[in-house]
Amino acid sequence: MLFHTSDGAPVDDSTMLANSEEYMREHLRSVIESLEKDCKISLYGIGLHFRVNEYFPHSLQVDSAPEASRVVCEYVVELLTAT
Repeated sequence: MLFHTSDGAPVDDSTMLANSEEYMREHLRSVIESLEKDCKISLYGIGLHFRVNEYFPHSLQVDSAPEASRVVCEYVVELLTAT
């Protein structure tokens, strides 16, 4: 299981200046797609105050930083017991 945690869309000013505005988002989508093809990896996105379902088919959005650890732990337990 591989968890990607994010508090926002992929952004890097230097990369965006040298490439198109969508470069980082497209790169993230490409990496996610290649990881999902590997049947040994289960990929999950966790967003803190950010919807990651645009990028990750299996995702969780956490809207409260103080509750993040509890919510994420419950999510992981749910995933582990579902398999």
